Order: sequence, then C-alpha cells, then structure tokens
Amino acid sequence: LRYRCCNTLCHHTVVVRSTMTEEAKEETNAVASDETIKAVAERLRFFFSDANLRADTFLRKEILKAEEGKGKVAIETLLRFNSIKQHTSDPAVVVAAAQTLPDNLVVGDDKKSIARVTPFTLKMMDDNIPLSLYITNLPITKDNKYAPDTMKQVRNLFEPYGEVALVKLRFKRAEGGEKGSVAIGGAFVEFSSKDGLEKA
Repeated sequence: LRYRCCNTLCHHTVVVRSTMTEEAKEETNAVASDETIKAVAERLRFFFSDANLRADTFLRKEILKAEEGKGKVAIETLLRFNSIKQHTSDPAVVVAAAQTLPDNLVVGDDKKSIARVTPFTLKMMDDNIPLSLYITNLPITKDNKYAPDTMKQVRNLFEPYGEVALVKLRFKRAEGGEKGSVAIGGAFVEFSSKDGLEKA
C-alpha cells in the first residue's frame, strides 16, 4: 500500500458526542436502542461534515439553499439514504440521533428537518487546510471491482493515526465500449485534523 499527500482541502469537521439532554432522553427512551441511535448519529455526523459536503453535490445544494449555509435537510429525505435506512425508518430515531450532536446539528422546531449549527459556505470548498493522502495498490477483483469491505479496511488502517473524515475510492471510465466504471486501486483518505495526516 502506498500513499502520498494531496491537495484535497478540509475545514472544521463535526464531532460525534454521546451526550443528550435529560428531556431528549425521556422523549426517546422507547424509540430505539442506544446502539441504533449511535449508528444513525454517526451517519448524520458524516453526511453533514465539511468533508462530505464538499463531495456530496445533493446535500450541499440543500444546505446552501438558505442564506449563510443554514439550509435545512428534511428528515424524510435523510431516511431515504441507504446507510440510514438500514438502521431505521422512524423519523423519531433520526431526531433522537441528531439531538446527541448539539454542538453540530439542530433539529427544526417541527422535528421534520435538521440543519448544521456551523454554516457551510462555498468558501469552505477552496479555503481549507490540506488533510488528505492518496493511496495506491489497493486490491481489486478480476472484474475490476473493489471488495465490499475495502472502504472499511482502509478506514481501519488509518484510524489509529487520527479520525478519518472520508474515504473515497477511485474509479475510471470503462474502456472497449463497456458501460460504467472500473476500480483503479486507489483512494483518497481525508483526516479530520492536520495532526492525523502528519502522523499517517
């Protein structure tokens, strides 16, 4: 496995916290298990993070709809995301998960939407600190695909050096008239802090 620094940029990344207000706990005691709420909170942390919003055109547009990057994303929309849907289909669980991230996310008064506490702006797309490595020589299958757990393995490999904000596998367009894309054995690994990058 080889890796090098690249020019992918980052700003502040939201952090998961496990605290909930007593009122929130009382309201969600019967909603779901702590493990489910924690898992959904982790997905929300990722989806609303600077690292993801720079890459996720859909969510970025939703958040930039309002002035100063304070746009709200409907919980109904979030429940259509596969990595949330695999944990729950209940809006109350998403609300409960968001309420564990009070420094990062705010739930709408009607409990139908979620927004960032710290606005995301277009300036964050360009004016950030480089926090990424580009790695090569990732194994690919005979049909030019990555193994299903490749992203998890890459994240686990680099997490000891610092929080990994994003792993993005690289592909290229298929050749010879074939449709779709093929794996090229590379990936960007973005850290949440410069310290993590330097240690890696």
